[in-house]
Amino acid sequence: MIFSGKAFHAYRFHAMKLPFKFAMAVLFMASGSLVDAQTLLQIYSFTNGFDGSVLSPSGLTLGNDGNFYGTTVKGGASGDGSVFQVTTNGTLNTLGYFVNNSGPPSALTLGNDGNFYGTIGGRYGNVFQVTPNGTVTTLASFFGTNGVNPTAVLLGRDGNFYGTTSGGGITNNSVFPAEGGMGTLFQVTTSGTLTMLVSFNVTNGAFPSGLTHANDGSFYGTTAYGGNTNLNGGFGFGTLFQVTTNGTLTTLVSFNATNVVAPNGLAQGNDGNFYGTTQYGGGDNYGTVFRLTSNGTLTTLGTFLSTNGVYPNGLTLGNDGNFYGTTSEGGVHGYGTVFQLTTSGTLTTLASFNFTNGASPNSLTLGNDGNFYGTTSRGGISNSTYTGGMGTVFRILVVPIITIQPQSQTNYEGATVTFSVSATSFEPMSYQWMKNDANLTNGGSISGATNASMTISRIADSDAASYSVIVTNAEGSVMSTSASLTVNDSLFIAAQPLSQKVGAGSMVIFTATAYGKPPFVFQWSFNRTPIGSPTTGTNFSSYTLNNVGTNQSGNYTVQVFNPLGSLTSSNAVLTVIPQPGLAMQILAGYPVLDVQGTLGNNFLVQYSTNLADTNWMNLLSLTNLSTSPYQFLDAAGVGQPARFYRAFFTQ
Repeated sequence: MIFSGKAFHAYRFHAMKLPFKFAMAVLFMASGSLVDAQTLLQIYSFTNGFDGSVLSPSGLTLGNDGNFYGTTVKGGASGDGSVFQVTTNGTLNTLGYFVNNSGPPSALTLGNDGNFYGTIGGRYGNVFQVTPNGTVTTLASFFGTNGVNPTAVLLGRDGNFYGTTSGGGITNNSVFPAEGGMGTLFQVTTSGTLTMLVSFNVTNGAFPSGLTHANDGSFYGTTAYGGNTNLNGGFGFGTLFQVTTNGTLTTLVSFNATNVVAPNGLAQGNDGNFYGTTQYGGGDNYGTVFRLTSNGTLTTLGTFLSTNGVYPNGLTLGNDGNFYGTTSEGGVHGYGTVFQLTTSGTLTTLASFNFTNGASPNSLTLGNDGNFYGTTSRGGISNSTYTGGMGTVFRILVVPIITIQPQSQTNYEGATVTFSVSATSFEPMSYQWMKNDANLTNGGSISGATNASMTISRIADSDAASYSVIVTNAEGSVMSTSASLTVNDSLFIAAQPLSQKVGAGSMVIFTATAYGKPPFVFQWSFNRTPIGSPTTGTNFSSYTLNNVGTNQSGNYTVQVFNPLGSLTSSNAVLTVIPQPGLAMQILAGYPVLDVQGTLGNNFLVQYSTNLADTNWMNLLSLTNLSTSPYQFLDAAGVGQPARFYRAFFTQ
């Protein structure tokens, strides 16, 4: 147990400012990845000397200086563990060490004041503060009724810390006779005021894991047992709960053996849902990954099968919106894995530990550089006392992961095609598209050669090839699978002429676009009679009618020829509506207008105080004219020195 030296004599924490920094690890690239080119970089290996050894499930915490801070259970000057700082390049500085600690220290949590906060487990336990230079202060102690064996604390929005204890609080001798309480949820201030907010009682759960601070300001968490005590011999399979900062707890889900067994805690995604892992469950009982909505809807997304890991730890949200985590065992060598989980449920193994670079990894921490860092509880350097190794600090080196490959396409000559790739990465990515393994550049028909999507306009036979893309980040590159482009020379009318309804006197333009082997010849027809002269040239043709009359209503088509044959377009029906008649009379001093038009069509009546084209104002819009003539009164026209009217067909 750790206490302030001023309060207790028997337990001491010694802060050390060492004259040198530990930098003993040899950097190397790990082997045994389950996905090609995914790599683990060991940046430090513990020696059980002054630096300690990571034999507890304590991960890393990012400091304001961009370095990471953590704790060890063994080693240090007294042999009882240490507090350390490690840089992203693996330089380790031991800040202080524990003396006579009663249990493993938790991971550290950064406070708003720049200090770190953590807990010591074991019998009862306590909460402590560590300054960046190693000065420690014990803030509060647990004594059973307010909790036993606390987990890591979480910083709340109010600047206080919140956490759970795995025991203590209310006892239930009928369900858990051997346990001294089923755990609590507590608040502790930076000045050391400890308040128990919730005591778990089996019905609302038992033996909670850590908390997650959600976007709604509440905390969410899980318990390993309790909930539905009709299951699991009265023990229950655990719960998902929501709790406010004043201790109001709501049980959202009572788990059962078919969905979640021994959940590890939660992480909230960008979509607002919660994601987590279970220590057990699934077909082989090696653990699962799941999604939970805040209203309690649970979906199992995937299971672990030994080859992709065994017994997963908690999840960490990446900058790309995906989750990343580790498994304590399994993988190629059996020493654990690193995996990625998408919100849609795709589970990808990124790398396997091989003992030399670590074994039994803990949860991951996201660095300011966008990469993930972590510790392992075993592996690395070993000796006769610690044959299983004393743990490592590692960084995940992950080249981009292509999630959607470019797809092969077939299209007609002259068409436009686009190839796309989708990839995720811890870091910014760049793209380089290739044609038959040769780099493409922008220009001519090519655009987007260095983007996620590349477009080829007006494709020709020379564009028929194999296309792929290289996606690169700071850690390396990955090449997509090849996608083929097949160019069809057959004639195809890609854009048919469209039917139109216009008012008499309008201008009408019919257009058509053809794909296939050039050259093209277009012959337009009206009611199956050729009109105008054939046109030759591009794959686009138009036919224009000026000042159309009702006698030009009918069917318009175009016949297209190329070296491989001919095609006739579908009919484009032209309907020419006569312009409406407009009459005016004065009744009782008011202008009264009569609009006479073709029923079922739309007409617009406008007025002006002069005949300038730009001075016409809308007076009445007639939709789907149902009676003709249509009479109406222009009340605003009374007493005007001059007022002109016009009416015409509208769409």
